[in-house]
Amino acid sequence: MTQSPQAYYLALRLERARNLLRNSHEKVRKIALMCGFGAPESLSRAYRDKYGVAPTSDRKL
Repeated sequence: MTQSPQAYYLALRLERARNLLRNSHEKVRKIALMCGFGAPESLSRAYRDKYGVAPTSDRKL
């Protein structure tokens, strides 16, 4: 299945957010901004759609 450039870029941003959530102590708000989301709610919505859990629930720390 071929992804649009927009979908590919979103997947990259979400992968980076997931890595930061699992391997840092940064707040979700800061991670959202670092990954190009305008608000933590935008990250949370996209994150739930892709991974099936909230960003705070996916922390390994």
